[in-house]
Amino acid sequence: MAEERCNLQGISWTETFPFVRLFATFKRAISFWPLVLAFAAVLLTYICGRVLDAIWIRADAGVLVVAAPGERAAPSGGAGGREALAGLGQGGIQNEITAYATRSRQEFVAWKQLAETEWRRVRDEAQKAEREVSDEQRAELLALIAGRVAKGLARVDAETGLDAEQKEQRRSELQQAADVLRLTLAGRDVRRLGLQRMQAQAVETVIEADPDVPRQQRAEDQARLNGVLSQVQKQAECARRSPRGPFIALLDYEMDCFAGAVQGVLHGRWGFSGSGAGSEPALLGSIAAAGSGILWLITQRPLYFVILAVVCLAIYSFAGGAICRIAAVRSARDESLSIKAALKFTCQKFTGLAGAPLFPIGIGVVTAVLMFLGGLFSALPYVGEVFAGLFYWLALIGGFVLALAVLVVVLGLHLMWPTIAVEASDAFDAISRAANYVAQRAWHTAFYSFVLLLYGGVCFVMVRVIALLMLKLTHFVSGLGINLASSAETSAIGKLDAMWHMPAWQDLPLLPATGDVNFWGSFATAPLSGTETFGMFFIALWVFAVVGLVGAFVVSFYFCGSTEMYFLLRKSYDAVDYDEIYYEEPEEEKPAEAAEAASEAREAEKPAGEPAAAAEGAPPETPESAPPQTPGPGAEEAGTGGA
Repeated sequence: MAEERCNLQGISWTETFPFVRLFATFKRAISFWPLVLAFAAVLLTYICGRVLDAIWIRADAGVLVVAAPGERAAPSGGAGGREALAGLGQGGIQNEITAYATRSRQEFVAWKQLAETEWRRVRDEAQKAEREVSDEQRAELLALIAGRVAKGLARVDAETGLDAEQKEQRRSELQQAADVLRLTLAGRDVRRLGLQRMQAQAVETVIEADPDVPRQQRAEDQARLNGVLSQVQKQAECARRSPRGPFIALLDYEMDCFAGAVQGVLHGRWGFSGSGAGSEPALLGSIAAAGSGILWLITQRPLYFVILAVVCLAIYSFAGGAICRIAAVRSARDESLSIKAALKFTCQKFTGLAGAPLFPIGIGVVTAVLMFLGGLFSALPYVGEVFAGLFYWLALIGGFVLALAVLVVVLGLHLMWPTIAVEASDAFDAISRAANYVAQRAWHTAFYSFVLLLYGGVCFVMVRVIALLMLKLTHFVSGLGINLASSAETSAIGKLDAMWHMPAWQDLPLLPATGDVNFWGSFATAPLSGTETFGMFFIALWVFAVVGLVGAFVVSFYFCGSTEMYFLLRKSYDAVDYDEIYYEEPEEEKPAEAAEAASEAREAEKPAGEPAAAAEGAPPETPESAPPQTPGPGAEEAGTGGA
């Protein structure tokens, strides 16, 4: 039998490997309207979180900080306390969220007590320093620095034994030393501008710039300047270590965990070997650490968690539902859904979108209340323990219900909103489908989630690198002109660097990194004048808009990827084609109804006194074209009588 041959025209990758459909998530996520909706959600979340932070900090419920980044915690009373706080500072723990995530319960309680003691000490020292240093003293020292620097520069210009390059170097060193002192007196962090190496010798350099001043006077001025700088640094330390708002502290912690997860993806560390706070973070370890941060908020700030959770649920149910709907229509029908139609759909289904996560939570709350009431009855003497022993199996069933509720919310939340977006169903259908898909297709769900995590990590790095290059090149090129003029309050710091400083190229990692080095730089790194403050505000506004778009991409990718995963799980479990989706076609008017509507419109536009035929479009009758009329029998009689 002759061997039959055929030509392979192509491979349908989506049919051969269905998970390939997940790779369309990137182009869906960077679409205009999903990105705009995600940006609006991120912005609203940030604003609401900062408002809540302002309320909670006033209530003295901020997040405690042991040491600022890169610092060792200052010692407090007792050798044991000093060793504990020093160990925490050395271990990289910056606030109580990290302490909660990395310590046992007893260690965390001890840490919190020591941190509160340390904070009170730092605050008392700062208040004492504020009383000892007045604005008049600061102004007097600034005038002293300006006078010594002016005389020192004049002396350098007058020296004949130096060439132009040496004079420029001397001038630069003296101006930078003066700027270091000005920044320190203003409470700024000189490390952001890379001037920390000059901090130790700045006082001596400025004081000795004018040798004509008597030696005793120079020594007194140096001692006075050092004393004031020491008090100012205590105030700056207090500002760095002051309790932070729960939202912004949790946001920074979760961003570190997210950065650790991305690093784990790209370095091949996909297990639980490290968390976001470690030197070698891993993917699943960083995700687990992020969950510990949420657990900290639930246990340590329960009221704050409830308020923030309700706000976030409302925001992301609306924005996420619209994003999922747009992604679903694009995936199933390859059509673009208008933003008006997406928002209309979300408004109609908002009850289901918001109620789907609340339904299992409500079941868990009711179960917990019943278990609590049973526990209260069991606390009665004699009868209670007998009742508890006989009916404790009911408590075990309640615990099983609580476990199911938690698993449904944690593992099936990302499938609830796509269910409603695709099927236009209700909350109950969303919960049942999400629970069935996760339970009956557990390995499919795990594999699709893993692929999305790997693919999303790579896509996020691409987006972040583009944003990083955009900001760095914008700062560099525009700074070539703006930095020709120095800041109003400094001598050697450019105007743009004073308003917005970007780290050097070697200090900007391509991968997300933990710590205090942000790829968008820092603002107000030097004292600013009124107009510079105005310009800095708007520069920061536009820069943070770019940063917000990077965060919006993450949100958009999450919802679009969840929608693609839902299509795959539905195909696997229910054998429903990918193009099956609830979609209302625009209603077309019937011909008769359209003609009637057009006739009514022309009738309304007809001028007063015009015949109906003319209004309907018929040509007007003329004497030549009018048909002859036959007079009736009464016409002759009328005419004869008239004659």
